Amino acid sequence: MRKMKIPVFLQGIVWVSVCIFLFAGCSEEPGTVQVSSVDELLSAIGSDRTIQLASGEYELSQASDYGQPSDNPHYTWREKNGGYSLILRGVENLTIQGDEDCRITMVKPTSDILVVENSKGITVENISLSHTGEVDSQSSGGILLENCEDVIFHGVNLHRCGVYGLRAKLSRNLQLTDSSLYDCVLSGLIAESSRNILVEGCRIYALGGAPREGISAIYLWMTDNVQIANCTLSACTLESLLVSYPCADVQMTDCVVENTRFSGSTLDLYGSGLVFDGNTFVDCQVRTWYADSQGAVDLQGTTLTEAQLDALLHSEETGTSEKVESISVTTVDEFLAAIGPNREIVLEGEMFDLRSAQGYGVDSGTFYYWEQAHDGPALVISGAENLTIRSSGGNPDGCTISAEPRYADVLTFLHCDGLVLSGFTAGHTQEPGICAGGVLCFRDCDDIWIEQCGLFGCGILGIRAMDCSNLNMKNSEIYECSEGGLMLISVSGVSIQDCQFRDLGGDRIMLTDCKEVVLDGEPLDGNAQIP
Repeated sequence: MRKMKIPVFLQGIVWVSVCIFLFAGCSEEPGTVQVSSVDELLSAIGSDRTIQLASGEYELSQASDYGQPSDNPHYTWREKNGGYSLILRGVENLTIQGDEDCRITMVKPTSDILVVENSKGITVENISLSHTGEVDSQSSGGILLENCEDVIFHGVNLHRCGVYGLRAKLSRNLQLTDSSLYDCVLSGLIAESSRNILVEGCRIYALGGAPREGISAIYLWMTDNVQIANCTLSACTLESLLVSYPCADVQMTDCVVENTRFSGSTLDLYGSGLVFDGNTFVDCQVRTWYADSQGAVDLQGTTLTEAQLDALLHSEETGTSEKVESISVTTVDEFLAAIGPNREIVLEGEMFDLRSAQGYGVDSGTFYYWEQAHDGPALVISGAENLTIRSSGGNPDGCTISAEPRYADVLTFLHCDGLVLSGFTAGHTQEPGICAGGVLCFRDCDDIWIEQCGLFGCGILGIRAMDCSNLNMKNSEIYECSEGGLMLISVSGVSIQDCQFRDLGGDRIMLTDCKEVVLDGEPLDGNAQIP
């Protein structure tokens, strides 16, 4: 039998076809992977792929191999103080994209949420990352990069992350754009021994606060070529805006800083240069600008003196002659939108349930944000000086502001001077005896007036105040609170007149390191406990 001879011109085509077939069979091109659970997310981690997360929460501690050896060589778990951080290693060209309302969470704040090591070409988009447990100065952080290159975070929310939101070590070419860093204890962004960092169009807020202030919004150590542009910083309590220890080519331009207090050197530039241009400060408290003679320059290279930087400070605050704007509100969203300095908010309605806010627990304004308690969001009003909140009828029985989370104060006021609260009731909607939050909380506020208000449990306290002065309470009632009426710490100038306390689980008044306290005309010891 004669063998069939393949024409020469077809031999090349056949050979190419065979090669394509064999190559397709041997290659692994993961492409895009759709996931909807923690285990699916972890299984998909690898190089040269895009992972798309469906909407929902991805709680890392719910992974089936949480804290155990991993079958995937690109991730592992690292133990720290009783918790485990997710560690990604040796990954290249990986994109992780979130759908609407996509959240990666970690319960234990003793562990970083995500650590990326020795990786290149990482992109994270449209994802919220946070701890769900209580965070403090002993917590870990949010995202840690170690020896990474070409990393992009776009449209991410890093919040309740612990001591910091994002930290980069020995890394280069990092971008953080159109993202939010908030509710972190010490700093928003930390970069060490790194270079080529862009932070643009980001919102940084609610850093620091009680019981201690934060260190800085951005902390740089031996890090070069850093650009911070078109960002907003608000509602923070910090030592410094920017700390830069010997760094080169650092720029901060066209940023807005609002409603923030700096207790130390606002620009702490130890051995570093800084281009500082086009930035504005509104309703900020600055003690001093520089730590030493090292100064910043504008875009033309002119050194900026402390006096020139003082000229950047603007204030919406005015004296008593300033006209106060009166705003009537009927919904919680209208109430939140009205919060600001030199405002009188008139409550026209019977019930203002904070849970009904459209952006409940998520959105924030210039003068308010949500602080996460153990079981839900707590409203914090910050920097709104000369603010009055009153009911239209003046009768506390006809108007109530309520909150449901059991561990959240109903209303917290931070750095608010000249407060007037009148003619409404505030409290929790849960049954008495099961809550741990209070009703009103004041932190670092002066000139507080509370008149004809009803403050009820089931929160542990009616009023909690720390580091305040001139607190006046008149013709008001505190009742059904499980641990007491008033707890005042380091408050000077207190007047309590014609007030009623009933059905309390503890003392009416508890004082620690207070001064000039008067109850119905009788002076009290600054450390008294009044049953």
